[in-house]
Amino acid sequence: MTQSYVVPGETDLIIPLPAPGEVWNPETIHTHFFGCPVPDAQMSIFTYIRYIPAFACCQGGVLIYRGTDNVVLADLAFHDYRLAMPWPEVDGHRITTVAGLSFDFVEPGQRTEISFTSSDGRVALSLIATAVTPLAARGHVLPDEAVMAENSPGGSEQFVRFAGKLTLGGERYN
Repeated sequence: MTQSYVVPGETDLIIPLPAPGEVWNPETIHTHFFGCPVPDAQMSIFTYIRYIPAFACCQGGVLIYRGTDNVVLADLAFHDYRLAMPWPEVDGHRITTVAGLSFDFVEPGQRTEISFTSSDGRVALSLIATAVTPLAARGHVLPDEAVMAENSPGGSEQFVRFAGKLTLGGERYN
């Protein structure tokens, strides 16, 4: 018997909350991460939402790295990463944080639209992530996750191709 490591695209949409009266391990997390390179500008865009269902909150945001000497946050070309936000708004396949980062899983497992505009308007993202590979099941990132989070499947990973635009401080990149 062969084991399939491909998971269905609908798993992109799994961000459950405990039912009323149900208590979950406070270390249980769910995440969505997209890392997009901008090679011509020697930049990298990090977009991330970390869901903490036991407390119905999340953290995350957008970080833009330029070059290879980003040692502290102040070195980044841009950062808006928030450690505490309420649970994001979920509208169909679109998940949006109060900071304005949005992941719209237009075709779960196949195509995701990522958008963000900073509160000062200095940074705007409009990206489309298109699957190059199927979603592949993975184990836990840290060895103790399997012990700490009972019945946790570990998640999935996928290679994607990006298209879109970034505006950073008046400069536009495609």
